Amino acid sequence: MPNLSHIMPKPVVIPILWGHDYAVNAVTAPNLLRMMADLVTGPFMNGLAQYGIQRGSVNAPIVIDDDHPPATIVYRDSGNNLQDDITKQLIKWITAGTVPPPRSPNDINQLYVIVPPIESTLQTYNGESDPTGLGVQGFHNEGLTNPGAPPTYFWAIVKTDWDRATPTQDVTPGALSAMNWLNNSSIAMVRTRNLGIPVTITL
Repeated sequence: MPNLSHIMPKPVVIPILWGHDYAVNAVTAPNLLRMMADLVTGPFMNGLAQYGIQRGSVNAPIVIDDDHPPATIVYRDSGNNLQDDITKQLIKWITAGTVPPPRSPNDINQLYVIVPPIESTLQTYNGESDPTGLGVQGFHNEGLTNPGAPPTYFWAIVKTDWDRATPTQDVTPGALSAMNWLNNSSIAMVRTRNLGIPVTITL
């Protein structure tokens, strides 16, 4: 019998592309959607059946045009305190009707996958030697949010501060590279939704 306390049995992924670049580059959202859908709805998920996880579904990406994104987006601050700008921003979008809320206060299947603005610096505590998470490409929230449950807003987020030759024209290469990490994080989240840790990986 699978232990449902640590998994998303039938994940529903909601991609959120946050930033002006995603609004003006029409090719980015479909490319990211295709990559996510290939993973979450495809045969790769068969390997997670042993954990009690079925193939999931991926909603159409939500593109949030933002000409004035925050300079930093913090989950845990440099003192390892739970600041969690991400959940606070999610709640604002949900309140505004831009992003759908969790389907119930106890829902364990909905996962918000956030690709943040390229202008923003993503930070989280990654130990005393890396208090702002310079060595972390992205992470998911292990079910711990501020404000806390209910409901629990399960999310995964990835850094997007890549180098681009034409930064005002092309966000796709960097976004797709980031997506390689994000796909791995999404799988980690559905398999261990409240046991997540920051991930250090080289793209």
